Amino acid sequence: MDDHSRRCTPLFMKNKHEAFDKIKEYITHVERKFGTAPKYLQVDNGKELISQKVKDWLKSKGIELQNSAPYSPEQMGVAERFNCTLIELVRAMLISRNLPSFLWAEAVAHAAYIQNCAPTKALDGKTPHEVWTGEKPDVSHLPEFGSDVWVLKEGILSKLELKLKKVTFVGFEDRPKAIQFFDSAKLQIGVSRNFIFAEKEPEEAKWISSLRGCIEEDCEQKPPERQREEVGKADKEPTREKVLVLSFLPALNKIMPRHSV
Repeated sequence: MDDHSRRCTPLFMKNKHEAFDKIKEYITHVERKFGTAPKYLQVDNGKELISQKVKDWLKSKGIELQNSAPYSPEQMGVAERFNCTLIELVRAMLISRNLPSFLWAEAVAHAAYIQNCAPTKALDGKTPHEVWTGEKPDVSHLPEFGSDVWVLKEGILSKLELKLKKVTFVGFEDRPKAIQFFDSAKLQIGVSRNFIFAEKEPEEAKWISSLRGCIEEDCEQKPPERQREEVGKADKEPTREKVLVLSFLPALNKIMPRHSV
């Protein structure tokens, strides 16, 4: 966590031996962004954070290493309180959506993303993102963690196959340009830039199915039941085009059934 802006940057490790590389990665990022290195690095008393390798590298950069006393988390009050906040958010996000616990890393990253865009009293009502970048964050794109999202399938598909699938939103990749999603059928996490959030299946989206989309556009994008009612109420007989459209829709629904959310 940056002490000036209160901005949190979660870095995930498979084991503690990666701590030195993560420290170098973050400090190099700060140097490239601001043109100067941090004045000091404050860590707890973890052996992987105060190793001789870390000390020598920080000394070569002119960065002071400050570590807390053993079993004294209160000496790092800001970071420790923020860690508690993140854990509470992650627990609530996973339980409320009944998601598996192995998605904890994605939940932590998204919780930190939200916290960085939220105003805080420590910054006089500003957000950590604003202090860090100088720009106010845009939160209009923020959906709820674990909400349903429809993504465009990739690869070679059949012409009669649905071009989208419903998955679970678990965070952003490269800000709002792309999202991370969880495919419960394959137990995999993927990334897509072709997505749409909708409570119901976005039947009117043109990129869902080119075949169904063409026919529904001819029907003025109305449900089959409503079309039949309007045809029955009409004084004149339905046109040949409408009859053909209505006759083809049941067959298409069998081939490409609409799934309810």
